Amino acid sequence: MWPYALLLPAGTAPSVYPETLSWTGWWRATYLQAPWNGAGSAGLSAGRYLRSASAGPSSGTAVNGYNPASFDGFTNELEGDGTIEDYVTIGSDFTSVAVLKIDPASLPADSTPAYDCPQIWSNGSANAGVAISAGGFRAWHYDDNPTTPLRVTAIASVSDWSVFHVVFSKIQGGTVQIRLDGGSWISQSTSGTLASLGGLPLEVGRNYDASGRIKGDILELGFIATPFDTTAADNYRTYALTRYALGTGIPCLVVMTDGSIRQRPTTGPYGKRIIWDGATLVCAVSTGKSLVLNPDGSWRQANVGESVLVPP
Repeated sequence: MWPYALLLPAGTAPSVYPETLSWTGWWRATYLQAPWNGAGSAGLSAGRYLRSASAGPSSGTAVNGYNPASFDGFTNELEGDGTIEDYVTIGSDFTSVAVLKIDPASLPADSTPAYDCPQIWSNGSANAGVAISAGGFRAWHYDDNPTTPLRVTAIASVSDWSVFHVVFSKIQGGTVQIRLDGGSWISQSTSGTLASLGGLPLEVGRNYDASGRIKGDILELGFIATPFDTTAADNYRTYALTRYALGTGIPCLVVMTDGSIRQRPTTGPYGKRIIWDGATLVCAVSTGKSLVLNPDGSWRQANVGESVLVPP
């Protein structure tokens, strides 16, 4: 388990990743109620907070001991304590990251314009943000000429309601890019860098006119004035998977006929699933929770509702 510093002496920089990064805004579970105070980092995130603009989200079911902000899809939203320009510098590169799960039954069709879809975050207008529709996540920004069409990236698909995802979006030079979990970056060129966002507030959980809200749980949301490359995104995803003990369709642990223990093979023989039963390791196929491997090599019980690959 990662060691986390809860209190820092004045003027002392954090020493644990990703707290060592210079987040302009970064919020992470546990969330109890609005305002959601920013997490400490090498940046200014500890001084930021997300307040309740109308009806704030509730505190959701704990994930590895950390409660997410749970949005109901109808009235819940959060708003930044300042304009979005407090987190994003106009004309400069930046990355946003979110750790969340979404109820797919609540999502509009892909044909709906991205700016009318539920938003993970937006600027209170249709100028920039990350949206979610039936086909997945979309990120965009207006070009430096605001009369040009809205630029929307290709869609990265989502999975079922039980799975948490790590979603990255960024603006880097003349491109908008988005990445889902451990997938490749999807890029779309634009004719310029991020244009003015009009001094509007950062909105979380709703689109620009509050007509589309997310139904889902957010464990983390962050902004940083650095375009993440693949390595940086991999590092953050590994941290998130470890901190929240997440698994996205990962194999369970099995015992083979020779007595060896390993992750479930991709082809048979598959071995017998190892589970907990009364604090004892046993092999069964009908009771208990599967054991799975964390990215750091430690093992744990699967979470309730987690997508785990088990022997047929």
